[in-house]
Amino acid sequence: KTKDKKIEAVFYRDVLEKIFSNEERKLYLERRIEKKIHVRSLYTKKEGRLDTNIPFTERRWIPGELFSISSDITLYGNKAGFAAFEGRPIGIIIESESIVNTFRTIFNLAWEAAKKFN
Repeated sequence: KTKDKKIEAVFYRDVLEKIFSNEERKLYLERRIEKKIHVRSLYTKKEGRLDTNIPFTERRWIPGELFSISSDITLYGNKAGFAAFEGRPIGIIIESESIVNTFRTIFNLAWEAAKKFN
């Protein structure tokens, strides 16, 4: 529902595949592309890598054995969403331009560092 048309995300793909069905993930992707929302994401995945040839999508894989990711971070507009799906699922959204700008800076640092793994 972001009006910003830009999302930054960090996630552990294997957990998302356990929680959300192929159809649910496909529907989300189709809606996002239809709304022309651009996403840059950093992710870990045990087997294989995700398709990077998707409209409005940039992805960079990071090795989970070096950089453990066990929860999701999503930045959009002036909001930061945090979710953990292992065990009892929990999530929180923080609306703060200051906090989001700080996390975007950290994301951008990680984005640049992830170039060497892709």
